[in-house]
Amino acid sequence: MITDVERPISPETVRRALGEFQISIETQQVVLIQRYIKILLRWNEKLNLTAIRDPLEILYRHFCESMFAVGAIPVDKGRLADIGSGPGFPGIPLKS
Repeated sequence: MITDVERPISPETVRRALGEFQISIETQQVVLIQRYIKILLRWNEKLNLTAIRDPLEILYRHFCESMFAVGAIPVDKGRLADIGSGPGFPGIPLKS
């Protein structure tokens, strides 16, 4: 039996989801998002890092919404602090 942890989200799904938020990304970023979701799901079984357990919902709620903030928060010459981001959201996607 294949679990959600073992079932990767396709590159097309990642691009389509981010496209809905008007976010374009490079191929390497897609691979990193896929890898991060897989790692998050594995560790979430042990540490309960997030209540969101569906890979597609992780993509939308954690990655798309976090990355959307890049265009919404103008920090070209400033700084942005991410305090207490738990499993890395929104900090890690914002860094992308």
